[in-house]
Amino acid sequence: MLQPGWPLLWLSLVLGSSCADLESKAQVNLISDALNVLLIIMDDLCPSLGCYEDKLVKSPNIDQLTSHSLLFQNAFAQQALDDSPYSGAFPPYHPSSEKYENTKTCRGQDGELHANLICPVDMADVPEGTLPDKQSTEEAIRLLGKMKTSASPFFLAVGYHKQHIPFRYPKGFQKLYPLENISLVPNPKVPDSLSAVAYNP
Repeated sequence: MLQPGWPLLWLSLVLGSSCADLESKAQVNLISDALNVLLIIMDDLCPSLGCYEDKLVKSPNIDQLTSHSLLFQNAFAQQALDDSPYSGAFPPYHPSSEKYENTKTCRGQDGELHANLICPVDMADVPEGTLPDKQSTEEAIRLLGKMKTSASPFFLAVGYHKQHIPFRYPKGFQKLYPLENISLVPNPKVPDSLSAVAYNP
């Protein structure tokens, strides 16, 4: 005669083997259904983009891309520094704890690149001498075109220097934002009844 605990043990073994089978099938599906990932991170960029419902900013390209992408709505930096989006967006990982200073990410003495890090910027060829992000974009587009025909899924992270100060941008962008259409944000510390000439911060 079986002890009272045997049916439970038998059931758990059956369920366990079924779950293991499902898990192995799920792993196969995960591999075959793996997504291609393009991660875009920008220094000092607040959510002033059309995809974040900003009505003033004209950002049709990134808006179109995010319309069929995963858009992070709640990724907050701990501090208003350019490093924070990189180091703090992926907890629990942090550069100091992950020993990033010990990792080779540039060409070594042998001239070989010891990590899959690419810096396509050549300042001599940068438009107007100040816009390296344009070259980063062109290289990302080239890599995407190359990788889209690959059978293996890819992960491509593209980091942008702008909005970082000093503020530089293509002169053609000025036409998108005529000065007469730009209104200053009111200063909450200035009383409404105070004359402008009387305020000296």
